[in-house]
Amino acid sequence: MSENVGLVAGYAFRSGDFCSEGIPIIRIGNANKGYFDLSDLVFLPESFASSHQRFVVYEDLYKRLLRDFLRKYNLRYRLDDPFTLRFLLPGSFTNLYAELHRLNAANPHFASLLTYFEHAFDIYVRSQNASDLRRCIATASNYAEGLASATHRQPGTLGAVCNQLTDWPHERLKEALQKLYGFCSDYPNIRHAGNPGSVLRPLGPRDATGLSVLLLAFSGYLSPHLDEQIVLGVCPPLSVHQHSSAIQFFALFCG
Repeated sequence: MSENVGLVAGYAFRSGDFCSEGIPIIRIGNANKGYFDLSDLVFLPESFASSHQRFVVYEDLYKRLLRDFLRKYNLRYRLDDPFTLRFLLPGSFTNLYAELHRLNAANPHFASLLTYFEHAFDIYVRSQNASDLRRCIATASNYAEGLASATHRQPGTLGAVCNQLTDWPHERLKEALQKLYGFCSDYPNIRHAGNPGSVLRPLGPRDATGLSVLLLAFSGYLSPHLDEQIVLGVCPPLSVHQHSSAIQFFALFCG
């Protein structure tokens, strides 16, 4: 962490210095739960800002540093004013992918299917070859088919097994996945020889990413064992209200 941000050792302020308003302090107890819990903030008098200048974090500078850090490392959050971290959709998809790996840990068949897809995707990114692109899409559909067949407890094609699953919120959503499977079967050399007359244009990089994401995203409907709350990234919000026009809070870990 010290390679990316400057670290400053905290200072153990005396509890007798705390007051009901002024400069907020972040203590160890506010940050050791995996998120910032700011429900029990304590404060120091404004006069402490000058005597403990090295610990003060100013709002604009802190926001800029945090936004740069989130952007640089693609941490799936956005910082909104006044000071709220927003969990974004890419983070939810990352959590979904992690949940698939959790399922794979207990099922070697799932693990091999997803591994084949990951290898195929990596090979296509490097080669940009049309045959590698088709293999990438095919292995993504194979993984979806494997999940659906396991839920149905009987092997079958993805299109047919969709009719046996019962967790669809609407018939059209089921049909959307069946049509996606139909594309994989009908477009030449993805899953089958296909129909050359159905081709409207050659496949390209956007198809590799778009179709792979769609097929994997549907896994939430194909297995009942994914933890929806983990996928959603549910956790207490991180929000800090303004307490001073010049200084927003003391970035201290006291204790």
